[in-house]
Amino acid sequence: SSRSDWVTGYLTAAAAAIGGQWLARWTVAAAAVSNLAMYEAEMSADSLGLAGMAERGLVPEIFAVRGKYGAPTVPLAVGSAIALAGGFLPLEEIVEMTNLLYCVSLVIELAAFIRLRVSQPKLDRPYRIPLSTFWCVIMLVPANILLIVMIALASWKSYAGKPYIARI
Repeated sequence: SSRSDWVTGYLTAAAAAIGGQWLARWTVAAAAVSNLAMYEAEMSADSLGLAGMAERGLVPEIFAVRGKYGAPTVPLAVGSAIALAGGFLPLEEIVEMTNLLYCVSLVIELAAFIRLRVSQPKLDRPYRIPLSTFWCVIMLVPANILLIVMIALASWKSYAGKPYIARI
């Protein structure tokens, strides 16, 4: 087969050609279970992080509520609702919104790095960047410029998503 053959669903077709329909069915089942497991792992990690932030007072206390077995129920419910609502959006919009949010989070992370170096320069860290704060700022300027350009180039739908949210 050529590279152009590898489109959505081709792995199943390749499995069928190699081992027959039983292998194609197992390939689809294995992919489904794998995707479900990755989704559950990510949802669990995110909800535990949100619950931990609530327990430290960084977000509203409602996110610290845990169920009978210690699972953070409110963060799981909120995350599930967001995922369900996102399922109604076109894939291109989901990818663009995800990238926009990632760019914003990186700008915040880089700003926090500089703020921590300025506010707590003697803080014990597992590793240190052997540059002064000035040179750290200079080092991060190109990355921040690129991130800000990416944020500015995002379509308006990434910021609001109103046409799609209104349909849900």
